[in-house]
Amino acid sequence: MQTLVQDNCLYLKGEVSVWTVNRQTYDTFLRQCKQPDIQSVDFSGVEKADSACISLLLAALRQGSLKIQSLPQSMRSLAELYEVEEWINA
Repeated sequence: MQTLVQDNCLYLKGEVSVWTVNRQTYDTFLRQCKQPDIQSVDFSGVEKADSACISLLLAALRQGSLKIQSLPQSMRSLAELYEVEEWINA
């Protein structure tokens, strides 16, 4: 998993899974989400996702003011499976 901050947006790229998200990458992601200039999180670069990616999505939503952009259909399907799709559609 890679992240990139550009134009007030945090972009996620690559595989975001239990194999690529560890404590360090999770903590880095949270720190990036809390930066005052970050307004949105873009998931368009996510190539493969599992429950770890949903965990990052929910962590971003907990920040309150962040907008979620470009969720791949695979993530929408996972959100529906875990019954959290209404949280991402709010």
